[in-house]
Amino acid sequence: MLTKNQLNRIKNLRRLLFWSAWKRVFLFITEPGHDKLFERFKKINKNIYLTKPEPWLTFTAIDFIKERLQEGLKILEWGSGSSSLWFDQNRCMVTAIEHNEDWANTVKEMKSENIHVIIEKEKSDYVRPAINFSTINIFLIDGIYRNECASCLVELIKSSEILSGAMIIFDDTSRLEYQESVQSLTKCCQEVYHFTGISNIVIDKMTSVFII
Repeated sequence: MLTKNQLNRIKNLRRLLFWSAWKRVFLFITEPGHDKLFERFKKINKNIYLTKPEPWLTFTAIDFIKERLQEGLKILEWGSGSSSLWFDQNRCMVTAIEHNEDWANTVKEMKSENIHVIIEKEKSDYVRPAINFSTINIFLIDGIYRNECASCLVELIKSSEILSGAMIIFDDTSRLEYQESVQSLTKCCQEVYHFTGISNIVIDKMTSVFII
């Protein structure tokens, strides 16, 4: 009989059967020139990332997060897209901060009452938008200025302006440029989990989850 871990691995591999996932693997293999190609794919078939939404986090992180979702949880994410719609499908209330107006409008076209996309082009407004952080249950750092967004949360945690038990999801934490932010969050959170492996966009990455 297969173990639970073996069944999870099989389930994660099945996700790669989707054409969109194979396309992202191709983009990963063709690095470092994949960024421009990725933009071309997005312009040609921009809705493919939204019709079957799933966060671009590692699959193990997605499973961990989904087990803890409840109806009505409030989400703040830096960046918008598949994750916004996925949280919406899981009956959460989403506020997404987006710097790219064209992409923000694409997300808005999905017309969900539970997703509020805020376009912020100035760095300071993007990092610390005019919202009540103390009401947020889950924070997702997955856009631009990730170190600055993490620093904002560290400051708010230290001043007790964030709910105890709130979750912070930080994607791509294996990157060297994010290590100081990871360490800072680790020091002020009660629980820390690091999930490595396959995602919808690359075949080897890390997503970290912090519980305040």
